[in-house]
Amino acid sequence: MTKSSKVSSIAFLKNALALASGTLIIQIIGFFSTPIISRLYTPEAFGIAALFGTVTSLVWPFLSFKYQYAIVLPNDDKEAANIFSLSIFLMIIMLSVIVFLITFFGESITKVFRINALLPYIWLLPLSMFFNGLSQPIRYWNIRHKYFRSIAVASVSCSVQNTMLKITSGIVGYNSGSTLIIVDLLGRALFTIVLSLKLLFNDLRFIISNISICVIIKLAKQYKDYPIYQNLSSLFNTASREIPTILLATYFGVAFVGQYSRGIILIGLPISLIAKSVGEVFFQGAAKRKKSGESLTDYTFTVFKRLIVFGITPFVFLFTIAPDFFYIFLGDQWVEAGRITQLLTPWFLMVFLSNPMSYLVLVFDKLKVWFYFDIFIFLARMIAILIGVHVIKHSLYTVLILSTVGTLCWIFAIIYFLSLVQVNIKLVIREFILQLAYSIPMVIFISAIKLAFNNPYITVFAGALFLAFQVSYYAMRDQVILSFLKEKIQERWINRLQNIFRLH
Repeated sequence: MTKSSKVSSIAFLKNALALASGTLIIQIIGFFSTPIISRLYTPEAFGIAALFGTVTSLVWPFLSFKYQYAIVLPNDDKEAANIFSLSIFLMIIMLSVIVFLITFFGESITKVFRINALLPYIWLLPLSMFFNGLSQPIRYWNIRHKYFRSIAVASVSCSVQNTMLKITSGIVGYNSGSTLIIVDLLGRALFTIVLSLKLLFNDLRFIISNISICVIIKLAKQYKDYPIYQNLSSLFNTASREIPTILLATYFGVAFVGQYSRGIILIGLPISLIAKSVGEVFFQGAAKRKKSGESLTDYTFTVFKRLIVFGITPFVFLFTIAPDFFYIFLGDQWVEAGRITQLLTPWFLMVFLSNPMSYLVLVFDKLKVWFYFDIFIFLARMIAILIGVHVIKHSLYTVLILSTVGTLCWIFAIIYFLSLVQVNIKLVIREFILQLAYSIPMVIFISAIKLAFNNPYITVFAGALFLAFQVSYYAMRDQVILSFLKEKIQERWINRLQNIFRLH
């Protein structure tokens, strides 16, 4: 690795860690609070909250017609400011339409889609969509200007508030699904407010002073593929991800959806902690390299290789110990969520690996191709879940079919992403198989502990130690991580010496 590429990799790691540090704090808070919260609320309460979140997620990503993604792309900040303004304007229009529909047709809509359980909370939907929709243009403005710490601080603030309110409300007896819905809504509001502080104090005057209707119309036409292809693509993608929750609730009950949602939350931790943070920094770096005419092959392969190295082992660990983990940390009523997690692991591993790479579709303006892929994956998932609920009629087998289809679709997606930058697929397959092979000793070790002691506490503790050792070993072999750690250690000692000299 050349000196310039190492410096670039360290800069990438710093930005990713700036985002991931906030997410890590969130996951630590969530990890230690989940056993308490899961004992204060029933699976039915989590099921209702998950159903509310599903309906919200089906709508809010499309409020700005996906123009928020284009905020990162222009060279000129004035153009970015006008795209930001366009996103906000479209969001306001769409929210007005949603309020109208809920006012006059809200009850009919819940009956048609068989989600009557949400009728008491239907007026909270526009408010939740508002905060979720508003946060997206602000988030991508922050990404453009590398305000990664602002994103981290906003995320941590939201997590701390949510955790405290959920525990406090549950202890005093407000432990229904409505409590979880309201708390999540308040958390999203706080996230949006904190996220916007940097923009309000540093950039708002610049944005307002450069708003031009003519420029907005020009940019709306220039980036028309976003509302045409990216918006529709996201519609199919979100529908294929969220509609299963509605169908599972319809055919297997909200209690099963509560178990399913707990499994999704746990298995989504690596995606939230690593993949999302890496993806947003990768997007900014890839867009910058594309503008300057640099090749993205080595840059992309380096990032993807690290995702493989630091991703496969935790997912294999989770697959091996999931039921025991849920039994210990959440209680015996959540063991089924552990079995669901095991079934979902291969699918979410592929999502973890593909998440950062998916930004290449935006960088290379391949929205039309991605639109067709999302239609395909939507149809595949719908067929899978309909087979499960109508033919097999078994909840866990339905999840297994859904996971298998998801795994195959995202393998295909990964191959396509990497082909955009001419990454050698054979090298990627070699790294993947090699990393799976490195995980076999951990599986054997955990299985042996389980057979020897038949104690979930010992199994999970011993497995966690083995996982920590293996991940630390990988980190110590990575030259970029080592250089970054050395740099941080040197900075710390220099700061200490400077403080000592100041004292004297």
